[in-house]
Amino acid sequence: MSEPNKVFMNVSESINLGFCSFCGACIAVCPFKNIAYDITKPSLPKIGASTHCDKCKLTLCMQVCPQLSIPNDLYELPEKIEPIAIYAGRSKDEGVLKRAQDGGAVTSILLACLRSKFIDAAIVAGRDEEWRPVPVLTNSEDEIINAAGTKYVYVPSLMKLRDVAVNKEIKSIAVVGVPCQIRALEKMSKMRLRHASKVMLKIGLFCTHNFSWEQIREILHKLNLKPSDIARMDIKAKLIFTTIRGDTHEYPLEEISQNLRPACKQCPEFISLYADINIGSIGSPKGWSTIIVMTEQGKRAVNEAVNQGLLEVKTIEEKQFKLVMKFIKRKMKKAREFYKKYIDEYGKLLTGPYNKR
Repeated sequence: MSEPNKVFMNVSESINLGFCSFCGACIAVCPFKNIAYDITKPSLPKIGASTHCDKCKLTLCMQVCPQLSIPNDLYELPEKIEPIAIYAGRSKDEGVLKRAQDGGAVTSILLACLRSKFIDAAIVAGRDEEWRPVPVLTNSEDEIINAAGTKYVYVPSLMKLRDVAVNKEIKSIAVVGVPCQIRALEKMSKMRLRHASKVMLKIGLFCTHNFSWEQIREILHKLNLKPSDIARMDIKAKLIFTTIRGDTHEYPLEEISQNLRPACKQCPEFISLYADINIGSIGSPKGWSTIIVMTEQGKRAVNEAVNQGLLEVKTIEEKQFKLVMKFIKRKMKKAREFYKKYIDEYGKLLTGPYNKR
């Protein structure tokens, strides 16, 4: 364990301590391309020669990392959350519904925004047949539909921002990500990095935590399954695997949740306050998605999907949104408890102003 007060010059130490949610931001901004994604080890960044890091004085990797210097106000009870609108939504496209995790709202919104030229492309989370994460930058409707469905593993989607930054044909994009990824985008935007300059729409996904691909592979091994057998994963108090043959297998969620990374334990966001829209299953009927519209950009995107006949929405009941708020407050509380317990070890090293708590 490193000394708590030590100041380090790149993200490698926080990665070693488990404070990496593998958002991909550091890969995107590293001026030496010294941080990379190795699909054979798909749960952490690959750090190259230390000589490159020694030469670097920019420390961009640390500045964009969403797990370093998390703002204090994200740990407070969410009285500030004032959505423009809250809906239950469901795709009206059967092809989307077949691939979607719940209501297919994310996919329908992306398709509508592409068709209306609101965006030129989107960054989404794909996977290979072994369920290893595959970040995807695309303007293909088929690729967006194929990427539908929750992966529950760390996906370094933001690494694709490097490609966006140098692609002159792409003028505007949407990014779909969990709250830590949207938090990294906010940091990039405040720094006025070109990597975030083309992001026109940020879609946040409800998130309690993620798992490493190796954890999922180990569980499947215990269940006598292979990753290539799995068609779908769900979390409904248990981790549920549906095979390509249609049978289901369950695994106790509390067992896998005992080994969460500190990165997920310290994260206070169930939804992202920086997103234009937040979408997830909590608070909506089965087969529907909860859509929390946070900004006018988000409102425009949802309206595009509704007006094009791709998405149907209905007003969510107050008691259903209270359930969402329960999850929001629960995650904040757990993050505060984490720091109360581990502040001496990790606080000054990782979180900047929050170490004063």
